[in-house]
Amino acid sequence: SERRPIFSVMGKKRKTAKAPKVLPYSAEVEVPVVRIGLIEQARDIRLKSAGRFAVVQKKSGGELGWIETETELEFKPGKAGSIELSSDNFKAVSAESLVLKQRDAGSTFLVYDVDANPGTFYAKVEDRSYRGNMEIILNGGALTVVNVVNFEEALYGIVPAEIGGAAPLEAQKAQAVVARNYIIKHLKKHAKMGYDICDSVHCEAYNGVRSENKAINLAVDTTRGIVLMHGTKPVNAFFFSTCGGHTRNIEDVWQGSDTDESLKGIYDGPEEIEFPLAPAALERWIVGSPAVYCNIGSGRDRGEFRWMRRVSRTRMEEAGKGISGGLVDASVKTRDVSGYVRSAVRTDSMGASEIVKERARNFFMGLRSNLFMLHKVRGAGGELHEFVVFGGGWGHGVGLCQMGAIGMARKGISYDAILNHYFLNSTLSMTYPAIGGAR
Repeated sequence: SERRPIFSVMGKKRKTAKAPKVLPYSAEVEVPVVRIGLIEQARDIRLKSAGRFAVVQKKSGGELGWIETETELEFKPGKAGSIELSSDNFKAVSAESLVLKQRDAGSTFLVYDVDANPGTFYAKVEDRSYRGNMEIILNGGALTVVNVVNFEEALYGIVPAEIGGAAPLEAQKAQAVVARNYIIKHLKKHAKMGYDICDSVHCEAYNGVRSENKAINLAVDTTRGIVLMHGTKPVNAFFFSTCGGHTRNIEDVWQGSDTDESLKGIYDGPEEIEFPLAPAALERWIVGSPAVYCNIGSGRDRGEFRWMRRVSRTRMEEAGKGISGGLVDASVKTRDVSGYVRSAVRTDSMGASEIVKERARNFFMGLRSNLFMLHKVRGAGGELHEFVVFGGGWGHGVGLCQMGAIGMARKGISYDAILNHYFLNSTLSMTYPAIGGAR
């Protein structure tokens, strides 16, 4: 994923902010680790820890020194492919990438200026604390920061970032399982950059310690080591915000995706309704309020379940969108079995061209999902003015519907039943022991 460069505010000391202590993680068996990319293309990195930590050269294992509690340490790219690091009473230069190893398992690192939620409208830069160890990697003359943390402690920060800390426990447990599956299936996804997965929605949103609470950690602990399996292989367990009433087949969403029996579209309600719907019935469905689980889960936030947008022709032309000359028309061409737009056709001065799959919602200025229908507003001469778009859901539509999981949990449905609902032909399997006898 592309991350914008981060530049620390030089000379600005965070003397008041302390790296927090957390309840140390304990396990009777070894838990695998994941490497999560936090910052890329940085010219300056600063951090400190709630406890003492060692600075170790990654390749040779040479120890450069110990840094004391709450001591601010700064890293910069040096000459000839080196890393320069310094604090008030410590200076060193390393020709290798560095590993920062905590002495105390209950200590966290406070990292300044983390690029939070890149690529979203709510992106920001903030200081964040993390469990585990850190790596500082020199990559193309700039620095990359990687959090090396075991799966379960990573999930303490992923689950609330993805489904929210206020979600019912059974929904959080379902999210913990699918997020664990995602890590397993996507290890080394960003290997060229020096880590496994990133901390944004491109992979899995990850807030570190900030979003942890007792309920979230309980959801992770009581499902420790549990993964979804299809036959002998872990399910590629995708998830997203809101399906709008029906999830999708994976092959209908991403180019080149093969059919997967565990990632089939399902009706998101207690009573089965046969899809595909006829055009008139689908229109009523999209503008209506069907009694499906994600309608229950979205609660008062109707903007996730059903929505309306006005998209002007001039705005689309100004944004480019591959339009040659003026936009003459655009319409839905085909839909998948779930009612989502599979392809659309646009017509400009050069003729007609097809827009397929996820590109369709992006063409109409970034709609929340491909479950939409178009109403065209034209002038007296028939010229196109704007599109009034009615739609449902938020996200790609494959796998776990998070709002649906919340709705099911509010109905008293257990996390394993939630997972069996969204991932057909799948079973739960223990990869390493859970706490508290989870099913």
